[in-house]
Amino acid sequence: MDPMIMVMGGIALIILFVQGILLAALYQKVGPNTALIVSGGAGKPKIVVGGGTIVLPIVNRMDTLSLEVMAIEMRCDATWTSDGIPLSVECVAQVKVRVDEQSIEKAAEHFLGKDIGQIKTLAQDVLMKQLRSSSSTMTAEKIIRDPNSLALRLEEGSNNELEKFGLTVVLCTIKEVRDSVGYHDALTKTAADEAKRIAVLGKVEDK
Repeated sequence: MDPMIMVMGGIALIILFVQGILLAALYQKVGPNTALIVSGGAGKPKIVVGGGTIVLPIVNRMDTLSLEVMAIEMRCDATWTSDGIPLSVECVAQVKVRVDEQSIEKAAEHFLGKDIGQIKTLAQDVLMKQLRSSSSTMTAEKIIRDPNSLALRLEEGSNNELEKFGLTVVLCTIKEVRDSVGYHDALTKTAADEAKRIAVLGKVEDK
């Protein structure tokens, strides 16, 4: 074999080897709960979720955005119902960045460079405002007897606002509803009295 061909072949192999090392070094990868945002160069930023892409030094800027669920606990000590009863409501909301590209772009615009605590603070402000708004459209009895209905209204109303930031409420749970005016106790007593009345009537009818 011609020595020149052997030399050229060796050089080609070395070049390919070096290229492979460089590409491996430039390839950035993220897990399924992280968005990789690559900006710089022509066009809009490239978004990769649960995968990887080449990031060129100097030319590109690389940022990551967590897509993990954030648990936000809230307690509102004075939320007024439609019939004028002040309630204390304790709840927890599961919030995360939506996984579609448009929502990730919105979230990146608002939250890149900020920590999880700052994102949770913004989401909590929206949720607390919506908690008061939702409570004001419902009676105290409805909230006390069916707290899930308040949770659904809170979830739906909050998502309308959080969508602007690329966020969504995955789940909202009302942990406790209390009042300081004895309304809950009155409802409980009324229910107990009604149960006793029905039981007495049942015994009378059986005789």
